[in-house]
Amino acid sequence: MGKSSGGFFAKLIGVLVIATVGIVGYLYVTSGSNPFTSKSVVNTPAPILIGNITREYKLITAQVTGSTTVEGETKNLIPFSTEKWNYQMVMTVTAGIDMTKMKDTDIKTDMENLTASITLPAPEILTKERNGWVVSKDSQLFSGTSTDKNIVDKMQATGEQKILDGILQDGKLFREARLNAEIQLRNFILQLGYRQVKFDYADQPTITPTTPTSSLTAPPR
Repeated sequence: MGKSSGGFFAKLIGVLVIATVGIVGYLYVTSGSNPFTSKSVVNTPAPILIGNITREYKLITAQVTGSTTVEGETKNLIPFSTEKWNYQMVMTVTAGIDMTKMKDTDIKTDMENLTASITLPAPEILTKERNGWVVSKDSQLFSGTSTDKNIVDKMQATGEQKILDGILQDGKLFREARLNAEIQLRNFILQLGYRQVKFDYADQPTITPTTPTSSLTAPPR
């Protein structure tokens, strides 16, 4: 009798253990703590702050170099008083996008589609570094009577404007400034968790080439 009672209780305990393990296993499988249960996790992108942009990318620039030859001439009413000049001009123009001009309203985000729309300031001319030299000068017999002390300055001004007009008409300088800004900001914003970045510009640069009005001919004496 004792042996049969002991066997019964042993079987009962075994059944209870198996049932307990089964219940615990079921709860574990169906609970969120199960590492094998797939979960849909959506990462919310970090906010795009103006301060972070202006601190990391205050000014993004591009450079283009151009060259030209300018002819100058001085003369008066005296025969054989002409003096002709050839002047070579080289100039490097730097344009940039000043991120400090951005406003909070220039940044729009769509958290559902994880997209960001950025309105950037228009590129602008920042610096012009020029270098020039006289290539040749042809002076007639009485050219000293028509010498213009400002002839080189006038040729420099004409050459600078001629190069600048050519660069602006070509459009490469502003295109590269925009491209450099978009590449750097796109990489920055994608790292924050966005999937797509779109760019627009508040104002398009006005390209209005001007014709130099300075004369390279000295007035008659």
